[in-house]
Amino acid sequence: RQKNNCQAINYIFLKTFHVSPFMEMDHIYDWTFWTPNGKQFIVSTDMKHKKSGLKYFNAYFDLLRKRFTPFALCYQLMKLPVYCVVIQVWIHIEAFKVFWKGVEFVPHPEGAETEASRIIAKLMVPFFALTDWMNRTKSKQEKQQ
Repeated sequence: RQKNNCQAINYIFLKTFHVSPFMEMDHIYDWTFWTPNGKQFIVSTDMKHKKSGLKYFNAYFDLLRKRFTPFALCYQLMKLPVYCVVIQVWIHIEAFKVFWKGVEFVPHPEGAETEASRIIAKLMVPFFALTDWMNRTKSKQEKQQ
């Protein structure tokens, strides 16, 4: 595939990996990789609903190639674990916000749970209980009006 006079590689495949507890499995991934010049690398991904074709999610990033040296590798190995922890914290804060807004929780498909997902599920029990209680209270208040 060509775009703006650069070579692109496109991969389209069914979602088979449960990533987000807020997205069902009936989606299609559409990944495209571009290399417009020797220094730039562009990636975009769309997640589309399998039946309707509606775009559910989109991400795009633009990277610059850097020289790979032993020093650069050492620097990245020291820097990346810190970034991984920070990113995990951000992801879970955002997930809590989405959950708190009332977006439906989608558990792992049967047999796809990992030890980490089981631990997270146990940690989420109080939040689910609180949400259920809040929904029951709201429902009672609405019925009384």
